[in-house]
Amino acid sequence: MSFLLPGFPDDVFAPARSELESMIASVCEAVDAGTAAHTLEAGLFRQLLQLGHRLFESFLALSGPGDAGARLALDDGRIVKRLAARARPYRNLFGAYQIARFVYGPREGQKLEAIPLDAQLQLPEACTSYL
Repeated sequence: MSFLLPGFPDDVFAPARSELESMIASVCEAVDAGTAAHTLEAGLFRQLLQLGHRLFESFLALSGPGDAGARLALDDGRIVKRLAARARPYRNLFGAYQIARFVYGPREGQKLEAIPLDAQLQLPEACTSYL
């Protein structure tokens, strides 16, 4: 069964599918072993966080690097060029990530004028999630 929209690569969700299958196996094993409910609950919670991490990684992969082309027109009419891609640390309730994204400015070493992916995803200025 596929939960994908046309144009989304199926393999981007493979790690999340594997994590979900592992969770289902944990439930079945807990039933067979007579595991206490609170023990299963604690294990499932850890696995849910890992599943969330995998799904958020898929979200980032599908969002792309924010490539708006070689040049970008700003709202004030200025044109800035795409500079070398930069990684940005980000932490949310599922864990830590390094988000690779394109940045735009007059030239290397000067103030960055636009970071399309950060704007698209409405990322906070700080490296931690709003949650």
